[in-house]
Amino acid sequence: MNSSVSKHSYFFSLVILAILFFSNNLLATQKSTTTQEPKLIAENGLPGQFYVNDSEDSVLFYQHIEHFIEKDTPLTIEDLSKNQPESVWTKSTSAKKIPSYGYAHKAVWLKFKVINDTAVKIEKVFEVSNAFLDRIDFYIRPKNGPPNAFRAGDIYPFESRLLKHNYFQFPVSFNPNSDTHIYIRVESGSSLYIPIEMWDASSINKNSIHANLINSGFGGICLIMFCFNFLLFLATKEIGYFYYAIYLFSMSILVLGAIGYGFQYLWPSSVWFQEKFICIFSPIMMLSMLLFSYNFLELSEKEYYIQWISKFWIGVSVLLLALGIALPWSAIAQPTLLSIALVTPGLLLLAIKESIHGDPNAKLYTFAWLPVNLAYCIGALARVNIIDLQIEPPEVMAAIVFEIIFISLALAEKINRGKKEKETAQNIAIKNLEKYEELYEHAIEGMFSYNEAKQYFKCNRAFTQLFSASPQQDIDTLPSILQGFSVINRIEISNILAGEGIIRNYEAPIINQNSPDPVWVSLTIQSTPSEELEPPSYKGIFIDISERIKKEQAHLDRENAKRKADLSEEKNKAKSDFFASMSHEYRTPLNAILGFTQLLETENLTPSQQEMLSYIQTGGQDLLTLVNDVLDISKIEAQKFDFEIIKIDLLELIMKIESSLLMLASKQNIKFAVQFQCPLPIFIHCDPTRIKQAVLNLGANAIKFTKQGEVILQIRCDLEEETLYFSVQDTGIGIDPEQLSTLFDSYTQADSSISRNYGGTGLGLNLAKKIADSLGGDIVVESEFGKGSTFTFSVPTGELNNIDIIKNKIDIPKNKLVLPSINTIENNSAANMDFNDNEHTVSPQNKTL
Repeated sequence: MNSSVSKHSYFFSLVILAILFFSNNLLATQKSTTTQEPKLIAENGLPGQFYVNDSEDSVLFYQHIEHFIEKDTPLTIEDLSKNQPESVWTKSTSAKKIPSYGYAHKAVWLKFKVINDTAVKIEKVFEVSNAFLDRIDFYIRPKNGPPNAFRAGDIYPFESRLLKHNYFQFPVSFNPNSDTHIYIRVESGSSLYIPIEMWDASSINKNSIHANLINSGFGGICLIMFCFNFLLFLATKEIGYFYYAIYLFSMSILVLGAIGYGFQYLWPSSVWFQEKFICIFSPIMMLSMLLFSYNFLELSEKEYYIQWISKFWIGVSVLLLALGIALPWSAIAQPTLLSIALVTPGLLLLAIKESIHGDPNAKLYTFAWLPVNLAYCIGALARVNIIDLQIEPPEVMAAIVFEIIFISLALAEKINRGKKEKETAQNIAIKNLEKYEELYEHAIEGMFSYNEAKQYFKCNRAFTQLFSASPQQDIDTLPSILQGFSVINRIEISNILAGEGIIRNYEAPIINQNSPDPVWVSLTIQSTPSEELEPPSYKGIFIDISERIKKEQAHLDRENAKRKADLSEEKNKAKSDFFASMSHEYRTPLNAILGFTQLLETENLTPSQQEMLSYIQTGGQDLLTLVNDVLDISKIEAQKFDFEIIKIDLLELIMKIESSLLMLASKQNIKFAVQFQCPLPIFIHCDPTRIKQAVLNLGANAIKFTKQGEVILQIRCDLEEETLYFSVQDTGIGIDPEQLSTLFDSYTQADSSISRNYGGTGLGLNLAKKIADSLGGDIVVESEFGKGSTFTFSVPTGELNNIDIIKNKIDIPKNKLVLPSINTIENNSAANMDFNDNEHTVSPQNKTL
């Protein structure tokens, strides 16, 4: 993996995965606590029946189901109950195997008998959790009482369902001391996969609430990532984002449709679309996945056979899409699912191959797509009844979100590489400029004069250096000068001089036997006729333009580098503007997710569930803090960050900062103190929110990197310069001097191991620095490696002429002397203020609340 992907990205990903893992397990745990095994009737020798009672929340009874597969002619309930012998019914052999009959049959009958041997009436709900079934006829035949029947399926509008649920639900009342025969006829053009379960009426509602929370969270994440990638495509014009956005959209529609949410909320009245959506979006998903992989893995640069195979499957996807629009799902289901089952592992194997060759994109691709590819393959093969292994929707959702996270990391890596390429191009351009500018400044003219009649020749040193010879030995005539040029140049120069008497700015290389590199010159020679038919005299100037030629080439190189840098800058600016304008769209879904976890707290959860819920809340809050920092930095870079300069009560602001940092220090079990150095103004004019944000970032950093010792916050003011200083001093790990130059860069920490040992993303210092710069202040750092650091944050106070000044402790208002107490660890339980004339310290006291 490219080193530009910082360690915090993996921490961020693990937080998201932890949220999904514990959310999924929360639902699974809740469901498992309400599911009980049915009471078996093995001793009486009567198969196909079981007892029901009020204490069972959820019952799986697959071993008690008998089935009958229709051949050609549809049968009615009367045909089965009167005209068909018991021998036509096939008994189930497994208690856990879900009834599944693949695509080979159009309709199947299920039957079982439920016995209520209690003296009370029992209400139950049967749920069939396969949203793709076309028609379900549910017949109730009680021994004592009138028969009843329900009809459901996706060939009927959603509003026609008796219970408005994403799956098919049928309420049944069991009279006391009676037995009831249940017949179910299932007909479908898709796979006859019939997961049926019996629920208590109240328990199924609780289960639905938990399932809805997870399903809604999945839908929200997919929607956010679709909008993010599509808008990023609009901003950067990178086609890979478009392909991935289309993949996310089609995949989301398929998953939501598979769990019945599509028919319930998106197209409840369109029976036609309920039948067609899987025909349309399955090929679209495969097509967009192929196009994204072709672009992301840069398959156009790979071997020819890889390109040919990729284009073949792209063509197959387009063909399946056309067939899906024209034909029913039953006609294209098996080729579509088998195609997906072949394409997904094929792309994965190709990515593994490229990973072995060192492609960083392929490594991330492999890691991201492995779980979801397994889910796709297993699901597709299970639906065509090739393998007997089922993948549940929450498991598919977890795999998909896992893939979304790491593919998003890979896309972000492309942006990082673009930024690095921009920086590299700038550095190359600067180096070339420095090199060739220096050479250009030292270039001077070479001059000569020659009188053939008098055999007089004179030249300067620069001229001699051009020809690498002394004037007395080699260069003493015009022909000897022209000998340094090629034959073509000599003839052309001689002809121009003979015809016009002057040649101006003629550029040609001098062939030097002592050097393999020719010297380019721009020469001007003028002939002056002599008296009495004597040969003319000549004067000339030779300008060494070798550096100019090199500079022109360097200029072309710089222009190319500049174009690349400008393109990267535009992309970077578009990214910053995009993040700055999308703050509400990011924060709102995250706050919604945290809100759902707060709703779960009101439920009657077990201690383990409460612990998992706390992990969700902690991880979600960490993610929200990370998003807020990223958005704040993006807003500052996009010049959309708001600063509000108001009158501030300085001591009140310091009390708020101290209260927050004392709590962090208490958790770390280290000492924390606040020191005032008088004089101090009572009021200043600045932005209190941004001051607090910057100082808390510096203080939190100091506490985080201090395992033992103390952290001190010092406040002083230079009244003449009207500048307020906050110094955060710690006895932590310190900073390596070699790392100080990049300390305030975005997503940077002093050492790559720090994020592993201490956590964090490197955003806090960068954000504090940007706030200081925006407020007209600065941040200065002093550090001794292994002994600690001091960060000094300075901001202007505004006009202090009419402001009261605290000169000593007598001037402090009494209501500012004592800070609020907080619960902490060991001796770090509370804090108060103890004043000296020139210094004020807040230190831990032994006080228990």
